[in-house]
Amino acid sequence: MRRPVESAPDLVAAASAELRALRDLTGETAYLAVLDGNQVLSLERCDGAHTLRSAASLGQGKPVYCTGQGKAILSALSPTARDEILKGLVLEPLTPLTITDRRRLLTELQITRARGYALDDEEIRLGVRCVAAPIIDKQGTVRGALSVAGPAYRLTLERLTLLGPELTDAARRVGEQLRSEPAVHNTHATNVVPGPWAFHGAFPRWHAEHQILYWADTLAPAIHCWDGQSSRILTRLDLPVHAMELHRDGLLVAQAGGWSLIDWQGAEHPMQDLIGSRLLALTTHPPASYGDARRPPVVARSVR
Repeated sequence: MRRPVESAPDLVAAASAELRALRDLTGETAYLAVLDGNQVLSLERCDGAHTLRSAASLGQGKPVYCTGQGKAILSALSPTARDEILKGLVLEPLTPLTITDRRRLLTELQITRARGYALDDEEIRLGVRCVAAPIIDKQGTVRGALSVAGPAYRLTLERLTLLGPELTDAARRVGEQLRSEPAVHNTHATNVVPGPWAFHGAFPRWHAEHQILYWADTLAPAIHCWDGQSSRILTRLDLPVHAMELHRDGLLVAQAGGWSLIDWQGAEHPMQDLIGSRLLALTTHPPASYGDARRPPVVARSVR
């Protein structure tokens, strides 16, 4: 599996709605977790409605062998990958119910794989139970797990058995949203570039032909550009910037009062607004390669 930092952006976005739905369905806290070595880390949490509820810290490592999230992930891995994780682990008893026999754990993982969800029956903390299901993307890669946890007196084993298929379906829907191609990560060093200060920098757009990076300060309205050596202000604007996009003749900029074309010399050319609507964002159609300024005309998206 990928490291959490690499897999998190699209995974968290894909899981957010399902976490809220699971919280609303159960009234208990729903979690998104990923594998990190021989531990699991919770990346996102949607708190339950009860005063007494599960509230595990985000980013804190937990043992993979005695958590619902960990057992769900282990059950979906290949035997080789699973054994590689387990071979160096000491199965320490964290509660009287923790599974510490390796053969029993492997049997538990086989059952988990067959039914599609894992159970934590007070194995990491007495008084807390959990049900979890693995998230698998379109290429069959295990990306993480969804879980619901809460006090054992509310989450009885009978209730967890009823909730298990709901977790399985939710995890399947998240996996179907994940991109099938792994993200390409830049291995080059990142440098801090000195330049004029800004209240809120946004909408970076790279012009491949000019070899210039354009970006907007949305609150102290201005368009900045950087040529690889120095940064300068291309133009200042009167109203806050809502969106910016490359155009073959310059930069299309959406503001609170309408939209304008900023040419490459920094001159502003107001564009006729859409009658009866307020421009909120810009996009291109059809999609073009990122950084290609010779793309088709930009389409303005607006709402009434």
